[in-house]
Amino acid sequence: MVERYFVGRDPATGTFKLRVSKPGHEARSAAIENLLLHENMTNLSAAIMGSVSLPAGQQSSGQRVDPSFTTVSLGRTYTTMPKIILRCNLDYLPSYFSYFCSLQLNTGQLTLYNRTLSAMTIKYAIFAPI
Repeated sequence: MVERYFVGRDPATGTFKLRVSKPGHEARSAAIENLLLHENMTNLSAAIMGSVSLPAGQQSSGQRVDPSFTTVSLGRTYTTMPKIILRCNLDYLPSYFSYFCSLQLNTGQLTLYNRTLSAMTIKYAIFAPI
């Protein structure tokens, strides 16, 4: 199985990369023509990226887990919803049942939630239209 998703700094160049590859291609090293999304696409610009560590969510009644959360100020506001890419160190896919975020457009407040029973670090990258 190949790694089809990569967000981070390229160790060779030190530049930021966000890549989603076509099936069968490694995202980190694929040629541009084998990528579905990459950092040099002309309609998006990497605006903000960061990471936060969140404790595990808390088990409540039955199967329910109350999420842990933290809020990050992005230092700007948005008029339209930017593209937000999330990735956690546990390699879970983001969803309402694992981890997710919400963004207040008028304040630039990004709230990240952890609904699992494990502590995790969530990386985020926000891409806004140019």
